[in-house]
Amino acid sequence: MTRGAPAGPLASAEVSMKLFVEDPSAVRLKELIPVFHRWIREGLLEDELLIDVASYEHVPKGPGILLVCDKAHYSFDVRGARPGIRYRGRRESSGRSGEDKIARAFRSALQAASLLESEPTLEGRYRFRTSEVEFGIFDRLFAPSDERTLAAVRPALEACVRALYGEQASSIEMTSGPREPFAVSITTATSPTVEQLLGRLVATAPYTRVREPAKLDPLLEAALARFDTAHREDPRSLVADGVETPCSVHYHRRLTHWVLALDPGASDALRLAAACQHIRRWQVPRGEYEEGRRGYRRWRSDLSNMHARVARATLEEVGYDEEIVARVELLIRKIGLGRDPEVQLFEDAICLVFFETEYVDLARKHDDAKMVNILRQTWAKMSRAGRAAALTLVERLPERERTLVEAATSDGHA
Repeated sequence: MTRGAPAGPLASAEVSMKLFVEDPSAVRLKELIPVFHRWIREGLLEDELLIDVASYEHVPKGPGILLVCDKAHYSFDVRGARPGIRYRGRRESSGRSGEDKIARAFRSALQAASLLESEPTLEGRYRFRTSEVEFGIFDRLFAPSDERTLAAVRPALEACVRALYGEQASSIEMTSGPREPFAVSITTATSPTVEQLLGRLVATAPYTRVREPAKLDPLLEAALARFDTAHREDPRSLVADGVETPCSVHYHRRLTHWVLALDPGASDALRLAAACQHIRRWQVPRGEYEEGRRGYRRWRSDLSNMHARVARATLEEVGYDEEIVARVELLIRKIGLGRDPEVQLFEDAICLVFFETEYVDLARKHDDAKMVNILRQTWAKMSRAGRAAALTLVERLPERERTLVEAATSDGHA
């Protein structure tokens, strides 16, 4: 796939994606107004500054109920008597490829759909189909509604569908007239759940990742280099992609990978925390502490203090101010888990590294009952998006490990 900055229709920021509800008769637009206002109060949409809600119910072919954000608009419209949630970009980060823009639109629409599906006040009436979605570009200068635009965007659309659905699209057909914004209907043979698709979007990274800028901020670059040098002193090693690699290097690479997969626009503080969360862990071995739960907790507490202390010293030496240093410390200690969105994302990334690199080996050391208890504790710390990604990883594991996860996440523990 082409990974460079897009040209032609996909150069526009106004890329949109709409998911349709399964039961149009269940939709009552007015009840969505307080729901969207709560999203604003609680900041529930990732990487967005939520601003206001407006009702356009009276406007024919209008956006219905509109949630105004800084980088995009979200709307629940009933155009063509087909109600659904729509994501529409307004401004875009530079360097994002056409495929990444489409994946971002998919992901944003799916996240909004997931929130609506789980909204208690809607009583489970809003369920979304994924076997048909509408893709559009609301920019007639970049994307006139014609066959040339369809030919230009088709390869990127097909690549995104293959990555998410594991199959070719059954059809990609233009549905807009010549005087309307460009729109196509994408249909597939299967209809995964919204949560399954969200998990696949994260688990197929770096497909959804924004490319690294040509030059990092000098302070960030210097700090990452310092952390990497420390990780390379780890005397333990493993083979990753056929290359013998210090364990600490591999761990922090995977943690950074998952942080950026969950949030391609992750803040510098979050990136720094991902680069040093277990810094010099090998210097405080578990064997120096007593056996049992009490010794384990003392070991974990001492590790957390040591990681925060080393991170602070390194960041201060590089030249970061107290605000960033304190934020990195807070993330490393995971203060505010369940309340602070960045801390929650960081915990999700840590848990995904566990499922990806540690879970199978750990399961071989413990019986089923012990592992189910460990998995339940891990699951309780994860968000819906993190769990969806974890389930996608678990699909690839041996039968016993899959069965253990199923046991841990069933019977009210999911």
